[in-house]
Amino acid sequence: MTENEGITIGKLERIIGASKGVLSRAINNDTDIQAKWLEIIADNYPHYSAEWLLRGVGSMLKDDTTPVPSDETPSDPSNAALNTLKGIIKEQALEIARLELEVENLKKCLETAN
Repeated sequence: MTENEGITIGKLERIIGASKGVLSRAINNDTDIQAKWLEIIADNYPHYSAEWLLRGVGSMLKDDTTPVPSDETPSDPSNAALNTLKGIIKEQALEIARLELEVENLKKCLETAN
């Protein structure tokens, strides 16, 4: 896909808001890419087949003659970016809470050591 778009994996990671190495490590290690990243890629590159992105099955590019069902509207890329940022904020909030607990435990250890 990146070759088809003329971009690097690193550039794709920046476009979708992923940390450096998220996609390249998965590709190099032949491991799964989180669904949230695949969804953002599908939102930002709607001409690629979601089936191909998710499972590697079928044609890479969608058939342009396939109509979009009337009850579905194409994804708004800004919505995908907003959802990505919300996910990052949530992950960071959880990490902050974990670190705060760790700091409190370390303070207690220091108090009992003194």
